[in-house]
Amino acid sequence: MHRLAYVILVSYLLAGYGVATSKEIKPIDLSCRNCNIIFLDIDLLRSDFGSVSFPGNKNTPNINTFFKNSIFFTDVMASSGVTAISNTSTLTGMDGHFTYSLLKNTFVDKPPQMPDRYLKMYMTTPTIAETLHKNGYQTINVNHGWYAGKQMLLNRGFDTYWGTGEANSVDRGPGSSIEKTASFLKQKSRDNKKFFLLLRSEDLRGVPYRYPINRSRIQDQRISYKKVDKSFVEVRYQIGENGKIKGGYSSFQMAGWMTDSQIAEYQALAKEIYSNQLSFVDEKLGKVFKALNETNLVNNSIIVLYSNHGDGLYDNKVPNHGVSYQSCVSVPVLIKHPKVDRFIAIKPTVALKDLVPTIYEMISLSQPTGMDGISLAPLINGQPPPSEFFYGVDKESQYIRYKNMKLIVWADRNKELYDLNLDPQEKRNIATENPDLVYELDEKLSEHDIIGLSKAFDLIDSFHLDRVPHD
Repeated sequence: MHRLAYVILVSYLLAGYGVATSKEIKPIDLSCRNCNIIFLDIDLLRSDFGSVSFPGNKNTPNINTFFKNSIFFTDVMASSGVTAISNTSTLTGMDGHFTYSLLKNTFVDKPPQMPDRYLKMYMTTPTIAETLHKNGYQTINVNHGWYAGKQMLLNRGFDTYWGTGEANSVDRGPGSSIEKTASFLKQKSRDNKKFFLLLRSEDLRGVPYRYPINRSRIQDQRISYKKVDKSFVEVRYQIGENGKIKGGYSSFQMAGWMTDSQIAEYQALAKEIYSNQLSFVDEKLGKVFKALNETNLVNNSIIVLYSNHGDGLYDNKVPNHGVSYQSCVSVPVLIKHPKVDRFIAIKPTVALKDLVPTIYEMISLSQPTGMDGISLAPLINGQPPPSEFFYGVDKESQYIRYKNMKLIVWADRNKELYDLNLDPQEKRNIATENPDLVYELDEKLSEHDIIGLSKAFDLIDSFHLDRVPHD
């Protein structure tokens, strides 16, 4: 028996891989043809933070209360720990490796990051905004952040666009995008036209954090609070090899020079600051939830809270994000649906790229041809999960996951294998102990990578476009 086949058998017989059945969950009519769609993308929100995931946490009382009766996917794998890849993959429902290959050959890391000459090509992989716009929805985008929105050609399909944290944007205050979202929702409640609203907030991005100047803060000599204007401060705490506070590590950069004791110290500090920032974000989201409740939009809207990717917070010596560890690619997804009146936890592993196809099925809309994602609506109603293998990619690594086994392959071909059931924090690399399994998973990952690359090249070449050169 092949090692991979053996793992399949053992995972079912011994690991008790939980699949909800129709006997366990009473089928729900999830159809909501005329529902509004509201996406709340709280970027860098880790799946292991927030009281919805862990009732002992006190960071997110507003999220916890609002999503008390909702669908909660407990194990969601993002396509990447990098914003540009995961955000694009999520909104189009396309595979992460294809998305990465497409972006890598069209992306320029200066405004505009995605040159307009690629616009027609990207429209062949339509975002949810483009699809809903064509089907009669008014569309609104509130974007916060550099590697999203108009600079990534992700403003397409929106009637209304408001951005901050972008080139030439003026409003940079913390929580401004969330405040703006609450304002838009109040406006939309005054008409009867169905709409799609996408909020993307980067208020959890810690390079550096932006925090209200008059709000209570953590008092610690290791933390620097730099006043920017009368409304907010920048919060820095990460240090360089010289022991001095620095602006922040770049994505996927490791703090490899730190000792184990320093890593432990800064893990604790990072998570304390992150939790404090998350409390602020939750407080701001309370205004969005209040607007939804007071305007009664909550009763005719499908409301999704999710994250494109997480954040390292010094787990695996990763200060920020941009790699394939669970801290960066395991994300929360909660769906508040007008017809769901109880809390439903969906335990099987799912892919974030399946979110948009799920929404399409709920509103009885056919998904665009060629989309890679698969609707999770049957899974919610007790059917087996649609996928067994999960893939992701970033600038320096890529991963493949099968059930509880996850292989990370780095750009230098180093490999790390983890059993997420026994080692969810990925502390013990068991690759050398399982060479056959590593080989088979690596082969399957390589095949998937080649398919995504070929598909991207075929699309670029079909439009007779030049690829962006790379060193």
